[in-house]
Amino acid sequence: MVICFAISMFYYMRSLSTKMITWLLFISILTEIIVEICKHTGRKYYILYHFFTPIEYLFIGLYFYHSVKNKTFKSFCLSSIIFFLLICTISIFLNYKLESFPRFISYLECFFLLILSTLSLLFLDPNTDKAIYKVSDFWFSIAFLLFNSSLFIVLFFNQNDKVIKEIFSLINLSFNCLLYFLLIVGFLCLKTKRNIFY
Repeated sequence: MVICFAISMFYYMRSLSTKMITWLLFISILTEIIVEICKHTGRKYYILYHFFTPIEYLFIGLYFYHSVKNKTFKSFCLSSIIFFLLICTISIFLNYKLESFPRFISYLECFFLLILSTLSLLFLDPNTDKAIYKVSDFWFSIAFLLFNSSLFIVLFFNQNDKVIKEIFSLINLSFNCLLYFLLIVGFLCLKTKRNIFY
């Protein structure tokens, strides 16, 4: 995650959509640092994800909003962001167990991101003279699609079961590494000169 964030800084000014991913990576790093501190001090940390999840969806949703030109898609992006933030706000106010993992919110986020990432692949500009594997938005969409596909399946299972929790951690770690690797590839595709993919 840190390596991905460092690389993203080199391409920060390329577009508004890439800025969304860079800011998301920065907030993700801060959140995970706090989580690790909580783990080592024996404090409950799941409450952080009740607030991080809507922020995460906001930035990813804005990335898709700025990266795809189709007006219908943009309208869907904005509508999904508003709807998701509203659900998260209601959940926070009505949920008296904020120390527990926000399973429903995470599942809903995965569902929306699967839709957004799939649609964004369908709306990739076919008139570009670049090969598909040289287009950064292709790699970013694939990254979010694969990562959220894994979470979408894993969140079905009972996270309180010790064996399931261990499997979840293994899958989560593996797909996190894949997510950041694919995001790095996406950022490298933004390079205009001496691109390693040319």
